[in-house]
Amino acid sequence: VELFRKNELSGAKIEFEAAIDTSPNQPLGYGTALNNLGAIYEGRGDLVKAEGLYIKAIESSQYELAYCNLARVLLIRGDVANALNYVHQGIEHYPYNATLKLMLVGALFSGHHPDDAEREARNLLMMYPEYGSQVDFLRRQYEANPRR
Repeated sequence: VELFRKNELSGAKIEFEAAIDTSPNQPLGYGTALNNLGAIYEGRGDLVKAEGLYIKAIESSQYELAYCNLARVLLIRGDVANALNYVHQGIEHYPYNATLKLMLVGALFSGHHPDDAEREARNLLMMYPEYGSQVDFLRRQYEANPRR
């Protein structure tokens, strides 16, 4: 992870792959390493590979951050229905995760469900008022281009 944080992605990729290969208790690999490897591929623009790794991270350990990362990749690829599905799954496992709740608001706006997005935004802001600027950004993005 240290190499990843230092943006030494080639070395980090090798380390994450080694962690995945040597995790005997996880049939699909170590969730954190799978997620981080997915982030490397996402950063390189290989969204298909990133998506697969995020899915494996979820399947192997229900890794919390992988739900957000997967939803973001799916939204970039225009797959709002699956993004919403994974965000809802993540919220079932992590009901107090503000990032997942924010991702839900964004996915609902992306799917042209502004009333649902506003309802979820209100719920998010009741629990986490510090997310107001992010919600405002998502709202402005939708209002600027409501039928993307």
